[in-house]
Amino acid sequence: MSENFNNEALFNLGIAKFNEGIFIEFKKGNKTHIAINIVNIYDKKSENMFAPTFNIFKLNKKNNVSICEEDVNHGFDSFNLRINKFICDDDSILNHGSIYQDSTQSNLLRYNYYKANTNTIINIDSFNYESSFNKDFIEIDLDKSGAEAIVNALNLTKNDEHTDNNILINHKSEHCNSSQNVRNILQNKSTSVFNGKVVVFDGAQKTDSNQSNKNLLLSKEATAHSNPQLEIYADDVQCGHGSTTGALDKNSIFYFQSRGINKEDATQILVKAFAHAVIKTFSDENIKNNAQDHIDKWMNE
Repeated sequence: MSENFNNEALFNLGIAKFNEGIFIEFKKGNKTHIAINIVNIYDKKSENMFAPTFNIFKLNKKNNVSICEEDVNHGFDSFNLRINKFICDDDSILNHGSIYQDSTQSNLLRYNYYKANTNTIINIDSFNYESSFNKDFIEIDLDKSGAEAIVNALNLTKNDEHTDNNILINHKSEHCNSSQNVRNILQNKSTSVFNGKVVVFDGAQKTDSNQSNKNLLLSKEATAHSNPQLEIYADDVQCGHGSTTGALDKNSIFYFQSRGINKEDATQILVKAFAHAVIKTFSDENIKNNAQDHIDKWMNE
C-alpha cells in the first residue's frame, strides 16, 4: 500500500489478515478488447464476517481491458476490505468499474492503485447505490508522458448512510491529463465526503487537470463535505477545481409547475438530470445502464 494512506488503521488491520488473492497478467501483444466481470458475493451465514481480498492486474503493452466489479451481499452484516493494484504498460487501455449495492449494515473499505506508463488511458467508473458505510481510496501515478486518467463517480445515499471518496492523482511526467467528476445525491440524514487531490511534480509540464465535486441535498438534515486540493510544482500547467453543494433550485421547480408538472415529478426530473451529467460519462455500459435503472427506484423507496 502507498505510504499516502499509512495512517488508515483499518487498512493496516485488514492487510495483516490477508490470506488469499489473485494475480492476472494479460497476454503480451494482445490488442483484442478483453472484458471481465467480477462479482464479490458475501453470503456466509454467520455474524461478524470479515472479508478481505487483494488482487493484482498486469496490463502489458497495447492491452485493452475492461474490468467491472460488483458487490452483492446476501448474508449478515460484514466488514469488507478490498485492495486492487493495476499496473498498466505503454499504450494500454484500462476501463475499471465498480457497482456497490448492499442492503445490510455492512462496511466497505476499498483501495485501488493504478500505475500508468506512456500513453496509457485509465477510465474509472463508480456507482454506489446502497451501502451503510462506503469508504473508497483511489491513487493514480501518471508516471510517463501522455498518460491519462479519468475518474467518474455517482453516489446515492439515504437514511444514515455514509459515502467517502478519497482520490489522489500524481502527475509525475509531462503531457499528462486527468479529470475527476464526483456527484453525490443525499436524502434524510446521510452524509458524504469528497477529498480530491492532484499533485503536479516538478518537471511535469503541460499538465492538464480538472476536479469537480457537486452535491445535491434533498433534505435539510443531509450533510456533504468537500475538499478539492491542488499542489503544483511546475509552471506550465492548466489545473482547475470546483465544488458546489446545495438543494434543488426553487425557480426551476416553479418553472415546471407553471407548465402543469406537479412538484414531485419536477423534483424527479431535476434529480435525474443532475445524475445523468455523470452517468453519461461512464465508459462502462453495464454501470451506465445499472445507474439509469436504479435512480427512479432509489427516489421512490
